[in-house]
Amino acid sequence: MKIEIDRQEKIVEIWLSNQEQQDVAAMKNLAEYYWKYQAEKYKVAVFFSGKRELRGLTEELLLHNRRVAAKAELAREELAREENQQIGMTMSM
Repeated sequence: MKIEIDRQEKIVEIWLSNQEQQDVAAMKNLAEYYWKYQAEKYKVAVFFSGKRELRGLTEELLLHNRRVAAKAELAREELAREENQQIGMTMSM
């Protein structure tokens, strides 16, 4: 278990490995830390390690984000073309 505390921002990050997630004592400690810092008005974030390979998942996420950004850009370009056509029709009247 790794705990990072930012006292200025009042944020606590708790990181658990896969092994710790299966450990009853570690999970009990997690709950104790969580409630301790909650009582002190800290924002507590708990991060659980995943079971899949990070590199492949990161690549998938980046590709997905690129596709979403490209679709949004195409939609903006199409909207701009339509607006320009409407302005052109208005000007020719």
